[in-house]
Amino acid sequence: MTKFSRWFEIGLFLFVIAIYGYAAASDAINFPGSWFTRDDAYYYFKVAQNITEGRGATFDGVNPTNGYHPLWMLVCIPVFALARFDLILPLRVLLVVIGILHAATAILLYRLIGRTLSHPLGVLAAMGWAASRYILTHFNMMGLETTLTAFAMVLFLYWMQEFERTWRGRAVRPGQIAALAGAGLLVLFSRLDSVFLVLLFGLWIVFRGTSMRTLLLLDILATAAAVLGGFVFRISVPAYYPYVNLGLGMIVLSLALQTPIYFFMGLYQPAGSRTTAELIRRTALGAAVTAAAVAAIVLGARQAGLIEALPLTSVVAVYPLLAVLMSIVVRLTARAFSSRKADINETAPLALLKSRWRTWVTEGAIYYGIVGGALALYMGVNKFLFGAFTPVSGQIKQWWGTFDNAYGGAPKFQLDFWGVSPDNEFNAWRPFTTQVERWTGPLFYQTNLFYVGYDNTYLFLIALLVLAFLAMLYLRRRRSVRALAHLGAVPLFAGSMAQVLNYTALGYAGVKEWYWVSQYLVQFVAAFIAADFFLHPILRRLRRPRVGVGIALLIGLLMANNFTRNMADLMPHTNRVDDRAYMDAAVFLEEYTGPGAMIGMTGGGNVGYFIHDRTIVNMDGLINSYTYFQALQAGQAAEYLEQMGLDYVFANPEILDTNYPYRGQFEGRLGRGIRYGGKFLMPFFTTP
Repeated sequence: MTKFSRWFEIGLFLFVIAIYGYAAASDAINFPGSWFTRDDAYYYFKVAQNITEGRGATFDGVNPTNGYHPLWMLVCIPVFALARFDLILPLRVLLVVIGILHAATAILLYRLIGRTLSHPLGVLAAMGWAASRYILTHFNMMGLETTLTAFAMVLFLYWMQEFERTWRGRAVRPGQIAALAGAGLLVLFSRLDSVFLVLLFGLWIVFRGTSMRTLLLLDILATAAAVLGGFVFRISVPAYYPYVNLGLGMIVLSLALQTPIYFFMGLYQPAGSRTTAELIRRTALGAAVTAAAVAAIVLGARQAGLIEALPLTSVVAVYPLLAVLMSIVVRLTARAFSSRKADINETAPLALLKSRWRTWVTEGAIYYGIVGGALALYMGVNKFLFGAFTPVSGQIKQWWGTFDNAYGGAPKFQLDFWGVSPDNEFNAWRPFTTQVERWTGPLFYQTNLFYVGYDNTYLFLIALLVLAFLAMLYLRRRRSVRALAHLGAVPLFAGSMAQVLNYTALGYAGVKEWYWVSQYLVQFVAAFIAADFFLHPILRRLRRPRVGVGIALLIGLLMANNFTRNMADLMPHTNRVDDRAYMDAAVFLEEYTGPGAMIGMTGGGNVGYFIHDRTIVNMDGLINSYTYFQALQAGQAAEYLEQMGLDYVFANPEILDTNYPYRGQFEGRLGRGIRYGGKFLMPFFTTP
């Protein structure tokens, strides 16, 4: 198989590069029309172009901005140095770069799945990723950081697998921990909201060899869900948001108290070493003590006037009940998959602490020192250069979530809050949830299952499928536990869920479908673990293992053929001169404004890239300066733009007049406009 693997990887790489190279050489009009169609991608492109031309990190050439993820910007900078020669040339080059990253990700998945499960499944995983229409449209065609993030995450999982295969048989060197931290930094800086995944993987690394590595990760999720559930189940989702800081504080306080309580009560010992009844009693007691302590501290703070308002029924009743229930579920699930042979005396809390504390402190300091140091350096540089520690785009979206506005607003329903809504961008677990929603309609409308309502039928199906998956894992416990460990499935899921709760618990608005990369990886890994449940008995009985690989390769070739046809239709080669404009809106603005005009737009990424001799100023603030964000918050956006020398505004006047965050800020500032599509080009007056 070693010889086959080498040739398969070479062939896979050449196939992907050939397909993406074909697309890169297609008609120029395809790039703004079919491939790089998302406005947000051009935020990167224009800033990268300005950097190479000496203007600094700015979209409009005036305002410094950090509204982007740094690693993808570093990739874009040398590519868009070519924009000075031709605006389409860097798009062609970037498409090839995306193809290279995509091919590398597929190869890593072949190794990751093939070594852990089987070579045939590795082949299917690689070809399925390389020829996936879903990944093409949701990751690669965006022109955003998604392709790089997927590569960084799979590379991190691959290095984690190498670590998992070796740490039991040889001493772990500090350099190995540092290398894993370095891989984590690639993930972190490819998408900054991956910080939760990187931090939780650190616990998985440091606490290896103990049940704590799994239980602590699940406890963190369970605690966050219990606290947040205590609010949203009792007072609804929108009513929760005035208590955001209280909810986050309760999560931190709960974890700070719960972790040592659980540790010294023996709740981080192997769950299989105790009887079910004893495990339930201990867990219920530990969770109840923690919840009671948290409730007492919070109520005391309210009594002392340190916090103003408090939904008492959420804190006193619902949260403790959820905390006890979820802690019990975590430990019973762990017990089902644990070995019954563990010696409880060898893992007694004091004995374990005495034997492991030096290792935990040393390795934790290395891993989190590197990750935390790099993150602190990044934030310090941002503060020095841009006036804000974190990207202004994230701060603006969190601000948007505090009111209903033109860009959506915070989650309004339970399904949104938990990231499983099939109807909007809070659908973090697509395509799984999207498929379940397709099944829900016929089931509900034909049977009205249990008369429980549409949403409850949908959630019932999700729960049923998750339980079926856990049942498959349970039926082959030893193989399942090994696969979950070598694929990093537990910390990957924990980090993915933490990212979802970060957005929903903080009340972000304007989340997008390309945020959910790790969630797709969770589903991808789970799908192949499920496939292994059915295929492993068959493959084990094959007298010639190469037969399974051959069948997988044949299926992969069929997928590749279909993918090739799709790409040919998407990015055609017509071999004719095409005089169509790359961006019609840019042509319109060039016709009705003079050279050197400064034009404000509520978005404007693609227009800002393709327009000539004009400046596009971003008005929603996502790719503008922190100073502009402060002006927008203060209701002084018009005054700020006046100081810039703005000449025109190209926008929907209804959004500017009646919708937040612009409402009332441009009253009397805009003249009669010329209509184009749903927008108007309006002169901007320096005085109302």
